[in-house]
Amino acid sequence: MLLLVVAGEGTVTGADGIGHLSEGALLWLPRGSRRSLEAGDDGLSYLTVHQRRPGLQIRSHQA
Repeated sequence: MLLLVVAGEGTVTGADGIGHLSEGALLWLPRGSRRSLEAGDDGLSYLTVHQRRPGLQIRSHQA
């Protein structure tokens, strides 16, 4: 997964420890990696890009 910080700041905690995130930061997180994000006082806005997966299908509910 790619994570791009578009506004604000915060921290990311993962296997490599704690890292600071600020506007413009680009972070690659390996598939299946464990991480947590914490927004700073003014918030954190980010965009993520994931590997393509098969599309969802809408199905009727059978009673």
